[in-house]
Amino acid sequence: MTERELIKLEGTIRKKMDDIRKQRVSLKDSGIGGLMVSLKKVDEALYEKDSSRV
Repeated sequence: MTERELIKLEGTIRKKMDDIRKQRVSLKDSGIGGLMVSLKKVDEALYEKDSSRV
C-alpha cells in the first residue's frame, strides 16, 4: 500500500467515525470494521519491517 493510499484510508476511517459519532449511520452499517482490519495489516507490516532493522 502506498503512502497516498494509506492517507486516503485514514481519512475514510475518520469520516466514518465522525458519521458514527453523529449517529448518521450505525456502527454495523458503517463498514468501519473492514477498514480497520486493512489498517491493522498495514501497521503490522510496517512494524515488522521497522523491527527487522534493529
